[in-house]
Amino acid sequence: MDARREKLARLLFYRACERDYGEETGCKHSFKLAAAPKMTAVKLFATCLAEEFFPSTIEATKKILEDLKLQVIPLRKTFCCGQAPFNEGLREEAVELARGF
Repeated sequence: MDARREKLARLLFYRACERDYGEETGCKHSFKLAAAPKMTAVKLFATCLAEEFFPSTIEATKKILEDLKLQVIPLRKTFCCGQAPFNEGLREEAVELARGF
C-alpha cells in the first residue's frame, strides 16, 4: 500500500509542478514523501439519523475500524448535530442543536 500511496503522491506532485511551471520548463523541485504518523485511535460519531434508521451501519463501521487495528472511541455525549432540523428548514433550531454538539 505504501508503494501505491507514494506513486500517487508523486504523480500528483509532478502534475501540480507542470501546471505551475509548464511542461517545457520541467519541474525544478524535488519530491520526498513525508512519513505520516501512525493512527492508532479514531473517534466515531454516530449521528441520530444513523442510530434511528441504520444502526447496523454504525456497528459495521466500528468492526471495520477495529479490524484495521484502530481503537474506536464512540462519542457518547453528543446527541444531535442539527442536520435533521436543518434539512427541514428549521435553521434556528438546528443552530441551537449544533451549538450543543
